[in-house]
Amino acid sequence: MSTGRSVPLPAAAELPAEDQARVNFYALLACLFYDAPDRELLGALAAADEIVAEGEDSALALAWRDLTLAAAACDEEAAQREYFDLFIGTGKAELSPYAGAYVQHSAFENPLVALRGFLAAHGLARRASARASEFLCRRFTRVVGRRSGS
Repeated sequence: MSTGRSVPLPAAAELPAEDQARVNFYALLACLFYDAPDRELLGALAAADEIVAEGEDSALALAWRDLTLAAAACDEEAAQREYFDLFIGTGKAELSPYAGAYVQHSAFENPLVALRGFLAAHGLARRASARASEFLCRRFTRVVGRRSGS
């Protein structure tokens, strides 16, 4: 199912370690929203260093550990199948990160409207012609560019 396309990353600029880590996470999120991870990405995730964190950041460290262990136990074909089953599906996907667009809310508590307003206020409004997955991928890639100074 892989399209063979990768998310273009900006040229590396000298960043503080925390900002570089943030850039890397956004780039990873862009890749994972765009398509199933390929063999190369699975290998990189499986070989990634642990995150050492305390307090609030420990949830991120645990989630990262779970992701690296899952990547180590998964092959490319299984990842593609899982991605298809979860996000695309036949008929209806099991999980839709865009489901908020279809849920009935009152005019005063529509989280999608609030999110779109927040994104628009920060210059991240969605083009009407963009698919939701392309929109998220491009937004994460834009954040990578802004954080890395490109």
